[in-house]
Amino acid sequence: MKKVIWPILLFSFMIILAGCNVTNQEKENQNDENAVDSLDAVPTMEEWMELTQDAEEEEKAALYEQLQALLDEATEEEVQQAVENSVKDWAEKQEWLDVEAVFVELAADPLMMDEQTGERLYANRTAQVEIQYSREKGDATGLELQSLLLDQVAQAARGTPYGMFTLHTVQLACRRSADGVEVYGGSIGVGRDNGAMAPCLPEEEQALQAAAYGWVQQWNAEEFSSERFSPHGNVTLRRFGLRPSEGDLYAEIPIYEVDYAGDVEAFRNSLGSRAESLYRQLTAEQPSVQYLQQNGVQQVTVLFETPWHPEGASVYTFPLEI
Repeated sequence: MKKVIWPILLFSFMIILAGCNVTNQEKENQNDENAVDSLDAVPTMEEWMELTQDAEEEEKAALYEQLQALLDEATEEEVQQAVENSVKDWAEKQEWLDVEAVFVELAADPLMMDEQTGERLYANRTAQVEIQYSREKGDATGLELQSLLLDQVAQAARGTPYGMFTLHTVQLACRRSADGVEVYGGSIGVGRDNGAMAPCLPEEEQALQAAAYGWVQQWNAEEFSSERFSPHGNVTLRRFGLRPSEGDLYAEIPIYEVDYAGDVEAFRNSLGSRAESLYRQLTAEQPSVQYLQQNGVQQVTVLFETPWHPEGASVYTFPLEI
């Protein structure tokens, strides 16, 4: 594993908070002794809470900045290992199942948005947890046990800052080892409102994101401002950003409801012109177009999710005009 500088800074900052007077030479010696792999350098949640609970706002902001630097520096393998270790530690101590094996797999979605604020989510990973067990051993059964397991596994996954600050969802499947049948399972959202951490986006992409969110908000104001759709409207920006593998700028916009008393098919047919309107807005400024070209974007893709229609979604693509 690679060595990192941020754990050293965090260690020094912890000493300052503790009121210790450490000379530069002593710090250099401590740096040599405490240069560790990034997985070991991130504090436990207990240590993190102790560090931040009484810190002044400026100190707390500095600590969050240092922690995000550590998390950003970590590889996907390190993040997954940290979350898996936390879940396995819970599995060894829990009293509900005779656990034989635990598997954790993480998947990140860098395009995931906070649909209410229009900002890219830092907590954008889903943890898929599979537990293989031989038998139940506690008093809880059925739905009660399922709820207990889901809640406790979610808490365990967030038992490290890697999980607390980067997970959005935990999915659980508990299978009997004898036949592989899933007996208990479910999904739970664990993402937290964490304004202290945000993905680092280029200025040009931030501007494109703001333009897309503004367009969605305007559509809400024009067509979905009635009390029925309050307070968040009927359309949101769920996913947005560059997809290098597809060579496109992607916008995913769910339309939660439709006026069934009106012409539903006519409304659906109008989505093509809506998509083109968004495309025109996103490519109206030359710096935005240049940024997209420099990043290999060849087209803009707009997906409207339509759960009220049998097809489920309408997708429109527009070539990037040079």
